[in-house]
Amino acid sequence: MRGEENPEQQAEIRGLAEGSRLPLKFVQGIQMLYELQTLMVPIVNCSDYPVPVLCPKQEPEPWTLPPEFAALARIPGKHRGGCTGIIARTRDGTVAHARNLDFSPVDVMTQLVFTGIFTRGGREVFRSQMVAGYTGLVTGAKMHGDDGFAIERNTRYADHSHGNEEMFKHLTSGRPTNGWSLRKILEEESTYEGAVAAIARVPYVSTEYAIVSGVRKGTILAKEPDTVAHRQTLGERNIYQRDDYIIITNFDFFWDDIRENFDPTGGCLPLNPLTPGCHNRRVSAQMRLNATESLTEERLFEVIDGKGTIADTIFQAVINVEKRLWNVSQPDKIAPCMLPPCGDVEVRTPSKTGDSATVAELGHHFNGVRSPLKSGVDDVAVRGKTDDMVRPWMDSSKSPSERVALLLPQLSLEEKVNQLLHVWVIRTNIPEVWAASLK
Repeated sequence: MRGEENPEQQAEIRGLAEGSRLPLKFVQGIQMLYELQTLMVPIVNCSDYPVPVLCPKQEPEPWTLPPEFAALARIPGKHRGGCTGIIARTRDGTVAHARNLDFSPVDVMTQLVFTGIFTRGGREVFRSQMVAGYTGLVTGAKMHGDDGFAIERNTRYADHSHGNEEMFKHLTSGRPTNGWSLRKILEEESTYEGAVAAIARVPYVSTEYAIVSGVRKGTILAKEPDTVAHRQTLGERNIYQRDDYIIITNFDFFWDDIRENFDPTGGCLPLNPLTPGCHNRRVSAQMRLNATESLTEERLFEVIDGKGTIADTIFQAVINVEKRLWNVSQPDKIAPCMLPPCGDVEVRTPSKTGDSATVAELGHHFNGVRSPLKSGVDDVAVRGKTDDMVRPWMDSSKSPSERVALLLPQLSLEEKVNQLLHVWVIRTNIPEVWAASLK
């Protein structure tokens, strides 16, 4: 359907297939991983989770998916790919870039990550965090000169109807994959501004975030295949953020994307009434960021390494191109629990300094309350889901099934299907209620 990639990329794919003794078609298929991942909206395949899933020691109650969705139970893996990216102005005035790469299955993916140093004539052109078998860029940096830059990419789920259809159209048309386009930009562009402009105009296959840091500057682009849907710029007024940092995970929180609050990858389900005080990965990170008066590279690592933000993390980096800092590592433990409380399950936690910041201080919609913090974006309530949509779910006087029934009419058919593929589970009858709404 797609055919071969461009000659340079295809030659690498053949070499990887020969060297690994894996089928060529398999290695070729891996190159589309990020683009196809946008179909996994928004969270996790929990089709074989018992109910309720409060702790590994708890006795489960049996349940089954509706027959028409039984195939979901055969999809391997629980948590899927996620990411967290932060660009921040630090205490000494330089800009640091912190990133988590989250991907399952962790025990396999952890073994495939390495740092590739790309050279020409014996000199480093750029360096990149790579995944064995994958030719595209995931995280990379060009350190030389006074205008170096680093690029991170995060999955961004389609924000409009027919977004998945558009992705498949671009994929089968032969458009270069996002990761390959970014790798060529990192190779060919020599300045931060040039890289940002190139990312903004290059055609993508799918929606995606590009997180770009430079010497005392940074931006996050929310890319559509052919346009930039939204831009966050370090030092400017960005919704729900202080002016000394910008942050993104995998959701358009600046448009109040409700899917973010069904994301359990940080260790719990934010909108689950059984887990009060639980926050999504971004909010967990911002609670630590906002409680820290002056940010440092060390503090940024504590933030991305902290409980609630770290997930199925296989790679972590703190980068400062001005200082030529490339500090990369892998977690030694991964948060194993789907829903707290988890008793004696051990999870790494960073320093507790200043971790007492409240969600209200984040300027974030939660429990149906809008912070007075405003931004220059006028269409927040139009593009995203509003407080009125979240409020019925938080109504403790209604049963979970009643809350779902109130929420469903406000979702498009595509959103319902996406949510069903990664449905959060509180009681056995929720999947059936959800499936019934699709008929």
